[in-house]
Amino acid sequence: SESLIFCPNCYHFIGMRAHCDACHWTRSSGVSSAVGRLCWETRIFEADSLADSSIFLTQITSCQGRLVIPTEDGRIAVLDPDSGQQIWMRSLHPEGKLRVQAAATWMDQLLLGGQNLAALPSYDYKLAAWDAGTGEEIWQWPTSADNLSIPWIDQDRAYFTSSEPKVYAIDLIERRLCWSAVSHNWSPEPPVLADEKVIVPSRGPSVAAYRAGDGQNLWTFAADDPESELLHHRPAISNGMALLSGWGKRLYAVDLESGNLRWRFSAKRGITAPPVAAGDKILVAVKDISEADDEVKPSYGL
Repeated sequence: SESLIFCPNCYHFIGMRAHCDACHWTRSSGVSSAVGRLCWETRIFEADSLADSSIFLTQITSCQGRLVIPTEDGRIAVLDPDSGQQIWMRSLHPEGKLRVQAAATWMDQLLLGGQNLAALPSYDYKLAAWDAGTGEEIWQWPTSADNLSIPWIDQDRAYFTSSEPKVYAIDLIERRLCWSAVSHNWSPEPPVLADEKVIVPSRGPSVAAYRAGDGQNLWTFAADDPESELLHHRPAISNGMALLSGWGKRLYAVDLESGNLRWRFSAKRGITAPPVAAGDKILVAVKDISEADDEVKPSYGL
């Protein structure tokens, strides 16, 4: 019981506390555990949160044994995972006009698709490849777009979307275009490769699948309510299905081969994060309604 962070009786979260407040279960005494203990902490964004900006959700990745962390103000910080010590930090743009939600990794390189922070659009953003050890730029791939998604890496090929809107497949060894195709509204989330299909989310009601070999459009799925639903979250893949959602209330399970709907799930108030496939289960973060002590109130749940 020394490493449990959920009560084995009632499943309430207890962290490393000795007792469960809900059912009074007691942890075995005399055994110490490192689970849940703070190893280190560091501050990489010194300024206060950017004024009048929306919440910026970053994703920490790992490359060559280092932690890669994008910051809200458009920098990339690389840290030692054992100590938290900063190895290097660099801005994507000298004037802070670009940022990324996550860096994709390939061998010893970071692949970065920038999002425009400037007041005016700029239709010449490039996919950039940086050396993970030093932060030096190695190469760029030009586009005619204002925003690029997080790339998805499969073996030696990168797939990413742009706000043109297009989806690109790039050979990373030869640094050449394999194919590009017209897509739907750009999303910062990456496309996902499954069964030789590239599943592309969008900041719109549609998700499209393209053949990984040549970019042929195989199917397009549309949400129930095209006026209010976005399907921009990164798709999850499970049991021959693509799980599609956005900030709306519905999660769609779509057949990978045909694009036909298999089933849908509805949250009471909305879905807050991309779905995650875990074995034979799908984990969905939701805004919900909780009922406790005869009181109904908004809440968050899994």
